[in-house]
Amino acid sequence: MRLTRRFGFLLLLAIFVAFPSRSAFTSRTKSPQGFYTGSITINVRTGKFPISGARVKVVRVISLSSTNIRMETFKGRTNRYGEYHLGGLRTGTYSIHVEVPGYSPQVDEVVVGPNLTKPFYAYEMIPGESRMGVITGRVLDSLGKGISKARVSIVQDNTGIEYPSESDTEGNYEQTGLLPGKYTLTAQAKKYNSSSKMVKMGERQVLKQNFKLKPR
Repeated sequence: MRLTRRFGFLLLLAIFVAFPSRSAFTSRTKSPQGFYTGSITINVRTGKFPISGARVKVVRVISLSSTNIRMETFKGRTNRYGEYHLGGLRTGTYSIHVEVPGYSPQVDEVVVGPNLTKPFYAYEMIPGESRMGVITGRVLDSLGKGISKARVSIVQDNTGIEYPSESDTEGNYEQTGLLPGKYTLTAQAKKYNSSSKMVKMGERQVLKQNFKLKPR
């Protein structure tokens, strides 16, 4: 009798393991309806130059009513390659805002979902024309004579963008279309030591910066 009971218990246990109940199977495989995560990469540049430190804001409206607006917001800055990566995005419509001081802001709308998400979004930043300034000057030798074909590199500090210029036969150089901000200027010429200066450009300013290079 005791042996029969033990055999019956083992038989029921084997049947349960081999054929689990429908509810047990469902609980292991069920996933939230409509659940999807995607990722996007935002690239910010001006011309061929990437812009690092650009402010990026991505917003998704979760619910909207006359009394309550719920939003999901992501904020960050682009890396040194001008890129901002965002993952774990649920299905929905997202608004992208890109801002760089001195440039016109960019606003876009993208859709995230199965077979809908484009992984890469590029934004070309356009300078605000009314704020542009000019840097001009001369590259001279130790006697005050102009140096021809001297290379003048003008680098915007906050973006790393370089504006190259070259002096004429009289040593004059000029670079237009510069946004307000700090710049590092470096003058170089054959058979001369290079020289660097730091300047701060204001809105619509014409800034004069001369260089006097010493022979090697």
